[in-house]
Amino acid sequence: KQDSIGESVKVLREHNSSQNDERLSAAPFISAACRPRIPERIDSIYYYHTRKAGGSTMRRLMESISKKYKLKLLVHEGIASLDPRDHPNMLFVTTLRDPIERAISHFKYDMRWSCSQLAMNKSFVPTLENANPISKRLVPYHCAGKRGRRCNRVWGCVSQCYTRWFANGDCECDIQKNVAESEEKLNRFHIILLTHMLEDPNYVKMIETALGDQFPKSRSMFCFYESKAANKKYPLHIDNETMHRLEELNQWDIRLYKKFSNCPNGFDFPTSNIFSNGKLL
Repeated sequence: KQDSIGESVKVLREHNSSQNDERLSAAPFISAACRPRIPERIDSIYYYHTRKAGGSTMRRLMESISKKYKLKLLVHEGIASLDPRDHPNMLFVTTLRDPIERAISHFKYDMRWSCSQLAMNKSFVPTLENANPISKRLVPYHCAGKRGRRCNRVWGCVSQCYTRWFANGDCECDIQKNVAESEEKLNRFHIILLTHMLEDPNYVKMIETALGDQFPKSRSMFCFYESKAANKKYPLHIDNETMHRLEELNQWDIRLYKKFSNCPNGFDFPTSNIFSNGKLL
């Protein structure tokens, strides 16, 4: 369930009315959020878990599907996404949420107060005095670059998160390279699900029909109730200056989201189970 912050950023949810023709073919760009592109053959599933974008719910659905159809499931979170071009028989799935909503939700969940403190330290009492101000997080991300063979996880993230997750994580510090790479990869994902649409039962039914499984019963995340209670007691106020700063720090993510969530002609999902029509290897 999304936090009740949609009204504050509803302007960022408006679909971009213009169509994009950036693909190599002459056909107009159509996002996999609008019309999934299913591989000819499927031997495994790759789910990129975008934090605070309905990722935990979708992850459980992918786990259920992989068991049901005996498919290998690979899940990544906080690191650079795989490239679909390198895995022709792997079904690539992810979720996208409005970047500003996602950033605020993430801050409220695990950055305003520490999740581990809320859930595991019984003596810790959240107050306005010990709450981290969101302004503390409103800084351009610091890219550490590659250290040996490893890069830092992009974990507690409120700035250009999609642009980094779907590109090279924290290995590449050139934001323009990450912008191009993230668009390139998402162009090749097969199914992109939109978090705000999960509140629509018709949309949910469409997903369940295409994937041949039902969403599992809701299960709370670590420190979910503790964080929710603390934020209810001390509501977070986002003023215009803070909102403007969030938009500045997420300009590339906003562009990416608008492009891939723009479905002017609605959704055209498969009307039958994609795993029972001869596509499984």
